[in-house]
Amino acid sequence: MKTIFNVKIPARINAPETTLYVHIKYKDEKSLHTKPYIFMLPGGPGANHSHYMDYDCLEDRANIVYFDPRGCGLSDKGAQSTYTMDNYIDDVHYIIKHELKLKPVILLGKSYGAMCALGYAQRYPDDLSKLILAAGSPCFENLEIGKSHVLSRGTEEQIKVCETLWSGGFKNDEEMTDYFKVMEPFYSWKRRHNKSVDRPQPLYPFAFEPLNEAFRTRFWSSILQTNLLPCNVRH
Repeated sequence: MKTIFNVKIPARINAPETTLYVHIKYKDEKSLHTKPYIFMLPGGPGANHSHYMDYDCLEDRANIVYFDPRGCGLSDKGAQSTYTMDNYIDDVHYIIKHELKLKPVILLGKSYGAMCALGYAQRYPDDLSKLILAAGSPCFENLEIGKSHVLSRGTEEQIKVCETLWSGGFKNDEEMTDYFKVMEPFYSWKRRHNKSVDRPQPLYPFAFEPLNEAFRTRFWSSILQTNLLPCNVRH
């Protein structure tokens, strides 16, 4: 079963009012009152709920809350300058505490969503019962480390598309799609070894504007540098 919400987020300092898409996937009505809630934080930035539909398999154990961050999926676009990690974290807090009024939840972050989950746990620890981090980075030096991997191991084509990524220079959905096609072997062990990948296709495209904003401003650095330690493991 699925219940859909369009949540109006009130204005905050540096965060104008917006409307965000949220839905809860659950097995039955009883589950809403008896099972824990897992709140899914999408990555990117630029991914949306439809990139994570395979997590529906968790509904036997929990109710799964999906949302689309500002500028992503079915949520409002707004100004690109508002697609920050600060706003991502505080928007999720509003949804959990004020819109859905949930007791402490299990926060599950994927990739950039895992970085946001770390920031959330630092800012709102009482909101959480558990923290699950998948394919993320706890390190504010992650961009320089990632660059070194691409420059030392990547093909000429991969280095070229990453230069567009690092400068925040994607111009349209087609360029974004081409980036993921070229970089798939870097992201996926299975793709790198010509193994089949059985995942549902996303219903909505990855949004390039939040990704551009992140790489142009590196807004994650200040939050992670404030709260976390430098990387010790580099390879």
